[in-house]
Amino acid sequence: MKSLTPTTEVFLKMADTQTEPLETLAPVAEAAIATEVDPAPLSEATPETPATPLTPPDEESVRNALCQVIDPELHMNIVELGLIYSVTLDPSTPPPSIDVEMTLTSPGCPYGPMIMSQVPLVLKKTFGESIGEVEVHLTFAPPWDPATMASEDVKFELGIF
Repeated sequence: MKSLTPTTEVFLKMADTQTEPLETLAPVAEAAIATEVDPAPLSEATPETPATPLTPPDEESVRNALCQVIDPELHMNIVELGLIYSVTLDPSTPPPSIDVEMTLTSPGCPYGPMIMSQVPLVLKKTFGESIGEVEVHLTFAPPWDPATMASEDVKFELGIF
């Protein structure tokens, strides 16, 4: 039997507190589990997530890596949705630490813990030993507004013209 990852455990705990019938949560659970980051060794990295253990990332490469984190309700990545407010790399101690300031689509987003837990997992898988600690800071100031924060592609998909 496959062992549960921290993300799956968070999701299952959230599912236990839902008042909806479990049958309505099943498709959401499948999508959430499908978006989990496989903790495969860096030597097994795919072209989408190349392992670069000796090259420290820059802000653009961190944002590109975070495109792998998908919002399970909207089925779009958190970067294109505009949920990533800032990425700060601190090179003062090698390897550099990364601070990600982000928001959620709403303060009551039931998938917030899952989405936030995927950020450091994706970055560690992508950059390996070339990064240090990854901290995720949640903020709701300013509140998320897809009309001004999302990419043009996301706006089109959401029907915002």
